[in-house]
Amino acid sequence: MGKHAYHLWYRRGFAVNIVSVLIKSDPAAPSAPDAPLTRPDDLRRMPGHMIRRLNQLSHAIFTEQMRRGALDLTSVQYAAMIVLNHHPGIDQANLAEMIAFDRATIGGVVRRLEKKGLIERQLDENDRRARQLHLTEAGRAMLVQMDPRVRLVQDNILERLDETEHRLFLGLMRKMIGPDG
Repeated sequence: MGKHAYHLWYRRGFAVNIVSVLIKSDPAAPSAPDAPLTRPDDLRRMPGHMIRRLNQLSHAIFTEQMRRGALDLTSVQYAAMIVLNHHPGIDQANLAEMIAFDRATIGGVVRRLEKKGLIERQLDENDRRARQLHLTEAGRAMLVQMDPRVRLVQDNILERLDETEHRLFLGLMRKMIGPDG
C-alpha cells in the first residue's frame, strides 16, 4: 500500500495552519478512466476537486502574505480596488461583473472598503439614485503597498512550475474560463 499526503489548509483567526492527511492506497491498482470515482486517489483526477484545492491554497497564501504585511484585505477586496483604480466612477453592479463576483454580496465588499477609507461612493450626477465608486488616496497608496506582497503570492502559488509551465498553466486557465471570465 502506498501513502499519499494531502495537505489541507484552514484558517483560524489570522493563522494559517496545514494539516497533513495520509491516505493509504494501492498504487498497483489505478482506476480505469471510466471506472467509478470512488477511491481517494480519484480526487486527483477530478478537475473540480483540483481547482477547489488550488483555490484553497491560493486563498491561504494570499491571507498569509497580507497578515505578514499587516494588510487587512481579502483577495476580493484587492480585485475590487484594482478595477476601481482603472475604472473610476463605475457602479457596484459593473464592479461585480468585472471581478466575477455575486451582485448580491458585492455591497458588503464595498461597505468594508469604504469603512477602511479605501474607497468612496459619490452621487452620480446623471442619476441621483446611483452611486459611483472611487478609490481614495489611501486606497491608491494601499495598492502600491500591496504590490510586492501580491507578487509574492503569485510566485508562491506557481513555485513548483517552471516558466514554460507557468505560461501554459495560465493560458489553459484563461481558455477554460473563456473571454468573459
